[in-house]
Amino acid sequence: MERSDTMVHSDTLFSALCNAFVRLYGEGDLPTWMENVLVSSVFPGVRWGEKDILFFPVPLSIVPPVTDLVRRKKAKSVRWFSQEALGEVISTFDPEWSAFRVDVLDERRFVLVDGQYALTASQGKELQERSFIKLAPPSQSSCGHSSREQPVELFIL
Repeated sequence: MERSDTMVHSDTLFSALCNAFVRLYGEGDLPTWMENVLVSSVFPGVRWGEKDILFFPVPLSIVPPVTDLVRRKKAKSVRWFSQEALGEVISTFDPEWSAFRVDVLDERRFVLVDGQYALTASQGKELQERSFIKLAPPSQSSCGHSSREQPVELFIL
């Protein structure tokens, strides 16, 4: 089964690096090189000017407090949180539920870009002021969604 993913998993990246190493230097030193390399998955980020926004995968234990099925589906489509938004999510951890209890569609707290990237409202406002993204008015918005006005410069950490 083929699928497309926005995250490059660590095993995929490690395999690509090993393949490149063999092409450049041959197989002789590959085992030694492999013992000294640690690789993690690649997460997306956005850079404009001197500022970076780093994104992290959604924690698996988020319980969306949404009963409307359409809103619940939109909440489940969020795949990435900015570092700042993730901090807000972590602050909602409920030990009784062993889960984070946060409404990612709360426009007072979060802004969604392309439906899958969650930023804090303050980050969304700053990006809008810099004309990086255009936020739809709440009446026209699909739960705080926005679109990019300028190309995004993605980078790998």
